[in-house]
Amino acid sequence: MNEFAKYGFNGKTNVLGGVQVWQVVAMADISVHGVRKGDVGGWVENLNSLDGNSWIEEDVFIGADVRLKDNAFVGGCCSLKGRVWLSDNCRIEGNVTINGDGVQIKGFAKVMDEAVISGSVTVKDFAEISEGARLSGDVVVMDNAKVYGAAEINDRVVLSGEASVGGRAFIC
Repeated sequence: MNEFAKYGFNGKTNVLGGVQVWQVVAMADISVHGVRKGDVGGWVENLNSLDGNSWIEEDVFIGADVRLKDNAFVGGCCSLKGRVWLSDNCRIEGNVTINGDGVQIKGFAKVMDEAVISGSVTVKDFAEISEGARLSGDVVVMDNAKVYGAAEINDRVVLSGEASVGGRAFIC
């Protein structure tokens, strides 16, 4: 089965942020996410955004330049726009906003709980961004590093190892 056979449109359209989008439906089971053939997913500008075993849940909006592949998953009420690449087994969920200019989220990385990402941020390995954390610019969060709370990281910053930034921390 070719990859496009996994995804289709259910005929519903909407206008989100001035952009016409179509609602995705699973054309085959995607067992890694518990998705069954016929399950309704989120909203996309085109099916080229989805590949492999990736999936977006019903309240998710994915812009035209966003790409999901492998086992990437986006759930909750999330909005992803701009140049954003999600791959491997990454998970995005819980009212996350990403407006990218080269954002990459990969490995087993997690972005959740009202996090906001913009610019050319990279989150990889087992890193976690959560609880309203904000990342922008050329930030790299990798290994087992965590950014949470109202923490804000801007410009050129690399967090690695077991680093943990939280509370009202501001790093630039």
